Parts: sequence; structure tokens; C-alpha cells
Amino acid sequence: KEEAAPSPVLSRNGPAEGQHGEHKRKQVTFNPIIDLTGTNDEKESYRVLMPPPPPPSSRSALNDMSSNTGTNISFKLEYDPDPVGDPGDPAAVPPAPTSQLEPSKQRSATSSATNTRMRTSAITLIDTNHGRQRRQERAIPRRDIQAAVRYGKELVHPDPNKLIFEYQGKRHIVTKEDRLHITSMVTTVNLKNKIIGDIEWRKHEQDCHLIHHSETHIEWNSHSVLVVDRSGSMRNSDVNGCRTRLGAVWLSIAKDFVEYRLETGMASSMDAVTIILMGEGADVIIDRWPTDRVLYNRIVRYFHDSEEADILYHKRKDIPQSFIRPSGHGCYGPSLKKAQEMLVKYDDSSSPMQ
Repeated sequence: KEEAAPSPVLSRNGPAEGQHGEHKRKQVTFNPIIDLTGTNDEKESYRVLMPPPPPPSSRSALNDMSSNTGTNISFKLEYDPDPVGDPGDPAAVPPAPTSQLEPSKQRSATSSATNTRMRTSAITLIDTNHGRQRRQERAIPRRDIQAAVRYGKELVHPDPNKLIFEYQGKRHIVTKEDRLHITSMVTTVNLKNKIIGDIEWRKHEQDCHLIHHSETHIEWNSHSVLVVDRSGSMRNSDVNGCRTRLGAVWLSIAKDFVEYRLETGMASSMDAVTIILMGEGADVIIDRWPTDRVLYNRIVRYFHDSEEADILYHKRKDIPQSFIRPSGHGCYGPSLKKAQEMLVKYDDSSSPMQ
């Protein structure tokens, strides 16, 4: 029995065999066999009816060209963002080679290339005995000096064979060729005294007399007691702008607690201040002083004394007894007890205490 030839008519969404719906769906037919063996007019009419082919991509065009020629195709892109003109033009001046640039520009270009390619910890730095001792005394990590060489500001040294790198409040001296670390120091803040006239001095004395001899303390606005640590750990040099932690405390009191409050009107001469040194004992160095520029100058004096004491300490020289310098242990109990006594003794419940 001969099998029936498959019909070229295909149905879509038609009912399955053995199933009959209530409504017959429309049959969509198409002829998959296209005969292009007819005349040229018939072929042309068919091409008109067909949609245009998509444009070939650049990659396919290159593949077709390379397959037809049998060679590889390569391109060379030339880019000159700053043309210098016609080479034959005498007015055109070519750029100078790197070797003819100024030494400072050559070094900056070399340093920038090195900075982008080299890690900070890989920068060459050789310790000397003196440099290692200064790093240990001032608690300066080795990586901080390497970061100063990489990111810091380069300053001129009197010795042409040495360089000074300033970074994050510290200065480091190293040799130019071998990168030997000579020493490290802290760049301190230039804290200056206020100019005080005779009238201001007399007013300070009057305010002190009023605060100390007032029976009711009704004239006071406030009484602040500051406890300052002067133990041996305050000699560490880990605060930017100061040689020691103790110097940073005096700087903060002078600039933030006294000067800023006077300039903004947050404090006046009727705001009393007491300062207690916390060490192995408790010493009252300022007893109910008014907040004024005389108090500011006294704190500035303590700041410079602490800086000078640190310099003399590292030079192994004698330190004057009048200087307040870090030493001994820090005992909180006596100092806090003294502060409580000062607050309670001069309290009349009419002014705030701090």
C-alpha cells in the first residue's frame, strides 16, 4: 500500500484528532516550498515582497574580506592630542625630550610613576641608630616615614645630600641617595601670647578678688574644674601639632576652652576656672581664675614649657623645676577627690558646676 504524500498545508491551533470543538478555529496555512526557478520578473517581484536583509556587522565584513583575500587585516591608530604643526614648518617646535626637562619636573614625573606602582611599605628606608632611637622615643611607626617620603611635602635641607619630608605634623630627615633615616621630629603649633594692657590687668585682679572674697558667690556664672594628667605616658608623641600629649592638652585648653568661648561670648570673666594636675598626688595650679586673656596667656606658658621640657629631655639636659613635665604615675583617686572638694566648697547652688 502506497503511503500518502505529506500535505504541504500545515495547520496551527487546529483541533486535535478525535476532538471536536463547538467552534472551528481559523486555519493558518503557508507553503514552505518557494520556487525561484521562474522568470526574472517573478524573482524580482518576490525580492520586492521580502523584507530587506540586515546590514552586515563590522566583524562579519572583516571576516568576509579576510576570507576572500586570505590575509590578516590589521589597523594602526595614530593619536596626537597636541599636534605641533607641519614638520617642515620652521615655526613648529617639537616637544623637548624627557632628558631636557627641568630636574624638578623630571623628579616629579618619576616620583608619580613610582608612587602609582610601588606600595608604601616597599619604599626604601634604612634605619640609623639615631633615627631608630628617635622613632622609638616619639612612637613613630616606620610606615609613617615611608608614607612621608611618598606623599609628604619635600623641603630643602641646608645639607644638599639630605632631604626633609613633612607629613601629618611631623618632619623626617633622610639622605637623598641612600634613603638613610637620620631623625624625626614633630612640627609644633606656633601658639602666641595675647597682648594685655594695664587696664586689662587691673580688671583681672578685680575679678579675682571678687570671685575669691565673695561670700554669696552670686556674681559667678559658673565654676569649671579641669583635671590634667601629667603622668609619664603623657610624654608620648602621637598627637599632630604637639611634641607630647601634655602639650596637646594645654593647646586644647587654650584654643578650645578659653579663646573660643571668649570670642563666641560663651564665657566671660565671671566664669571661674580651676586646674588640678593629676600625678602621684593632686596639685592645684590655678585656683578660681576668671576666664580672660590673662588665663589664656598662662595656659600658653604651660604649653611652651612642656615643649621645651621635651626638647631638654631628649637632649639629656636638666629641666627647670618650674616646668610642668610628664613624670611618675597617674593616680586618679586624689585628683578626683580634690576636684570634688573644690566644687562643693565653693558651691552656693546659684551657679552651675562642671
